[in-house]
Formats: sequence, C-alpha cells, structure tokens
Amino acid sequence: MTKTPEGPKGPIKQLVAGLKLLKNPIIELNIVNLKVTLLGEFSKQGNFFIERENTTLIDIIGEAGGITKTADPKTLKIIRGDRNHPEIIYVNLSDINSLASKKLVLQNNDIIILQPTKSAALSEKLTSVNNVIQPILVVVNLGILILSLTR
Repeated sequence: MTKTPEGPKGPIKQLVAGLKLLKNPIIELNIVNLKVTLLGEFSKQGNFFIERENTTLIDIIGEAGGITKTADPKTLKIIRGDRNHPEIIYVNLSDINSLASKKLVLQNNDIIILQPTKSAALSEKLTSVNNVIQPILVVVNLGILILSLTR
C-alpha cells in the first residue's frame, strides 16, 4: 500500500471485485487520522488534522491562525519522513515563488517549525536575564539603604 490518501482504494477495490458480489464496485475511502504538527511562531501550535487531499502549507498556516509578529518567515522548515533519515524542506514564506512547490503539499506526520526573528530571540533572552538581575538589584539597593541609614 502507498502512503498517499488515495493509495489504499485500489487494493480494496480489487478485493471487493474479486469476491464477485458486486459488479464494478465504487469505493469511497476517507482516511481521517492524517495529521501535521506545527511548532514555533504560529498563532496556534499543536497537531492539526489533514481533512482533505492536497492540503498545502498555506492551508494549515491559515488554519493555525497565521504566524506571530515575531516569526521569521525565512526560517520555516518541514521535517518529513522517518526519524532516522528525515527529509528537511526549507521554505521562505516571503518568496512567492517558493510557495508554488509541490513539496508544500503536506503529508501525514509532517513537522512544521518556524523560528522567531533574531531580534525577538534576543529580546526574549534579555527579558529572562532582566528577571534574574532585577531582584538582585533590589536586594543590593535595600542593603545600601539600610547601611546608609545605620551610619
């Protein structure tokens, strides 16, 4: 069996036709457990189900509510395939020509990662450093105040 959503129809149709209970059977098969995972700078992160064939990257980004203000549209990666030897597809969302690629039709278990801009990442680091330094400075100032009042 193939991995595409339409792949299993053929063998099932052959099996039903082989039973000779139906003449020219029409098989409608919906696979409902296909999913992709969005991580990083998306409005909504998590698992998203692929509900129709040929769902594209743009479709799923729209379903997730778009990208955040801090997202770097040039750093999107799609990780596809088995975990030992994954295929990594780099996408520049700013380049309209790269969005036409056939590789952007999503497959089951694709992982889509979008990094923040360098300035947003730096800002986040500075905020975390500030959260550590600020209480230390309060204690130092309090110590200096107590020391100056006792003299």
